[in-house]
Amino acid sequence: MPLIQIEPDDPEVVSRARVTITNVVTATSESEVSLNHAIAQGWIDALSSEGLISHDLSLTLGGELEAARRTWKRPERGQGGDYV
Repeated sequence: MPLIQIEPDDPEVVSRARVTITNVVTATSESEVSLNHAIAQGWIDALSSEGLISHDLSLTLGGELEAARRTWKRPERGQGGDYV
């Protein structure tokens, strides 16, 4: 039995997972997008496998993550980013 009991779909846990999704949109390069996407997917997978989020919420967060990746725009030249 875990030392700390956390209810499934706890709002604080979900909020922290969504921060990792936001990091995908705010990335400054394609390589950072890929890294942040992998980190966020890892969070979602870990929370789901440990029973901290429901299957439905896992699917919702996964959809938000994919939408975040599609939303990301490469910075214009001279605006930063490594154009990888």
